[in-house]
Amino acid sequence: MSKLQPWFSLCLLAGAAPWLSCATDDPRVVFSPGSQPVTEGPGEDPSARGFGELCNDVTPVCRDGLSCYEGTCTPAVYATACTPNPCGGQGLCNARSDLAEDGTPTGENLVLICRCPAPNEEWDGTTCRASSSADGYPAFNGTVLAPGETCPGPEAQPDVLGATDCPAGTFCDATAAGRCLEYQLSLVGALGGRDIDVGVTGSESTTVECIREYVLAEPAADGAEPPAASGLSAGLKLVITGALAEAVSPGALSVTVDVSNGDVLSGLPFLVLPQTNVPAPRGDSVSASLVIDVAPLAALGGQVTLDSVSGPDENGDGLIDDATGAVGGTFFLGLPEGQFLAASFVVPCGPNEVVPAPGAPAGG
Repeated sequence: MSKLQPWFSLCLLAGAAPWLSCATDDPRVVFSPGSQPVTEGPGEDPSARGFGELCNDVTPVCRDGLSCYEGTCTPAVYATACTPNPCGGQGLCNARSDLAEDGTPTGENLVLICRCPAPNEEWDGTTCRASSSADGYPAFNGTVLAPGETCPGPEAQPDVLGATDCPAGTFCDATAAGRCLEYQLSLVGALGGRDIDVGVTGSESTTVECIREYVLAEPAADGAEPPAASGLSAGLKLVITGALAEAVSPGALSVTVDVSNGDVLSGLPFLVLPQTNVPAPRGDSVSASLVIDVAPLAALGGQVTLDSVSGPDENGDGLIDDATGAVGGTFFLGLPEGQFLAASFVVPCGPNEVVPAPGAPAGG
């Protein structure tokens, strides 16, 4: 049986109303405080506090395996790892490790991630960086057809009233309520001593192309058949060329955002881990880099989310067909020396690439 590896955010519950649940930034992990959170002492209840219950110097101790961290009974292994807070005065420390069969953290493969408390801030690997825009960092936005209209068009949906073909410069995201989404790219950041602020829509942004990466399937037992792609996504590249690449980095022929070691096509938010954290993939994390021509710049932190993934699978192999479909989403990458790049995008996809499974030996 594989080990469970969910996130546990070290929520700051002190002072929170007892009916509020504690939700992590990862929507798959939600837990509530215990039935008797307290802030002013034990009262008539001398029992040790459980996971998620409030605690302080005058309450009973937390039960075995838990420690009082920032006013909340938290798994001791996480509380110890986050003390002192490696995220400084601004960031919130989050910890995760493998879990034993009974659900208790083992402390193995421990990873710490810093998050930011304000919605317009992102952790760039060193500090919480606030957006200079009142609207925050670029956010995904797509166009929606008129009320009653849906895509794909009448040829694909002959019996659907309102079926329509998408106009030029857009694609049909049939898996998301039949929306026609406009190709677009919005980039802001600080790179090479320059401020980046690039925004294009429609046909101009088709000089950006996505490359979907899929993991190799297990080879046949006798080794006679070469392994094919497995259908599990392993990463994504956004390749920027032409005048857009020049706008990001003067003189560059191409700028590539390379996200690897994670099933990013699943649509869940993925945290970007520094590449020194090996192995990087843990179900909700990836590694990423910015490649200008051939020179890579490894990201120190950030987040990647795909809000829209679309494309046909005509041969039923579990892969979106080459040079079809599109992806839409957002990313924030914190880079060395205070540099960063944030973006929202809706871009068409080119040929797929097949890559070894994370952790596979080279050449195997």
